[in-house]
Amino acid sequence: MSVFSRRQAQAPFVFSETATADAPLQADVAARTWRTDAWFWGSFFVLNALLFLPLYLLNLQEMSFLPPLARTAHSWREGAVQLLSWRSNFDIFRVNVELLGIVALWSFVAVVRRRWVRALFVLFYLLLLSYYIYEAIVLSFWMMEPIFYNHYYMARNGVVFLLEGMGLSPLVYVGAALALLAVLAGINWLMRRALPAASAPQIGHWSRVVLAVLMGVGLLSLVAYRGVLAKPEMVFSSLGYKLDRNIHASLRLYNDAAAISDRTIRQAYDYSQYDLAETPNIYLIFVESYGSVLYKRD
Repeated sequence: MSVFSRRQAQAPFVFSETATADAPLQADVAARTWRTDAWFWGSFFVLNALLFLPLYLLNLQEMSFLPPLARTAHSWREGAVQLLSWRSNFDIFRVNVELLGIVALWSFVAVVRRRWVRALFVLFYLLLLSYYIYEAIVLSFWMMEPIFYNHYYMARNGVVFLLEGMGLSPLVYVGAALALLAVLAGINWLMRRALPAASAPQIGHWSRVVLAVLMGVGLLSLVAYRGVLAKPEMVFSSLGYKLDRNIHASLRLYNDAAAISDRTIRQAYDYSQYDLAETPNIYLIFVESYGSVLYKRD
């Protein structure tokens, strides 16, 4: 047998050995990619749902967990709008555009995969969560949109009075602090799964495709709806527009308050030039505030 014939006869066996050796490696890579994708989407879902969970929990009796079917829609387009754009049901199945942008930036731009950048993203997420909790409390208890100018003084004067009236033991505050630390640790752990290190495996091809589609829909929502994304009913939500709406409302209220003048009232009711014909009786009536009664009753 010639040398060429021997090589031709051995070639299939060489190819078969190479394919057999590469098969476990490919299976291991596929398994790691699947695990990375599962951790990524699971962490992203939890982090995103946490933003909308406070408003849902505070209105639990009136709201359903799953998005309701658009029974009142007169066409499939109107039903799609109710399910994908605007819903009066405060469920958790919504998307925050800023969080979506963070994970998309981390997944598609390798330059930003740094520890200090991830630390900044964690701090930004805490800001996100804090504002959504604040918005949920204001909407649920006072039935009004968040306005910093109003609620700053309310929180400054009322929270201390509320805590004093409740008379909680120091152990309760210690437990609350420990619970807060546990929540922060959990958020940091989830962010590390959603934003893996540069040396760790990244999400797979199809996850990138789905993420790109979601990001595209989010950008279209930003362009199409703009300031409407500040509304809690919107499926795609934006902290930027919420802050813009809040700040503008606060400035408008501040200017309205500054424009109020009591000079005319003081002049109309100025009786300092007259003498009293009869000295009136003065009665002091002490009225306890409603909040004190609410939190100090036996």
